[in-house]
Amino acid sequence: MASDHAEAIVRKYYEKATAGDAKVIDELLADDFVLRSPISDEPIRGVEGFKAMIAAYRAATPELKVKVEDLRVDGDTVVARWSASYKHTGDFDGHAPTGKQGDITGSDTIRIENGKIVEVENNLDLAEAERQIGFEPKLKNKS
Repeated sequence: MASDHAEAIVRKYYEKATAGDAKVIDELLADDFVLRSPISDEPIRGVEGFKAMIAAYRAATPELKVKVEDLRVDGDTVVARWSASYKHTGDFDGHAPTGKQGDITGSDTIRIENGKIVEVENNLDLAEAERQIGFEPKLKNKS
């Protein structure tokens, strides 16, 4: 795959898919898509799983803005560094809205096959993201 095409797919992912555009999500993600992230103990699988995750985040932080800071393409793999700003104005995972603002940075390693995103390995400081909007830290049992 040409690096220009891989870059265009990833930019569209951040601009449209993370905003919850269902048509773009269907267009960009492979049926066997998987997202590994600190936001979930288990991988998020499939197009519908991704849509559900985005819908939950958009309901809690409808003003969420994700900005691509840097992209590096190597064949079918794209590494993206991004920043996000958000304000917690809706219920989320048992947390009532706090009205607090947060700003974080993170990175993703994205694998593309046949013009579709098949895998995203997401890295972010979830504890810091939650702290900024007033969530009490919770330790996950990894036993």
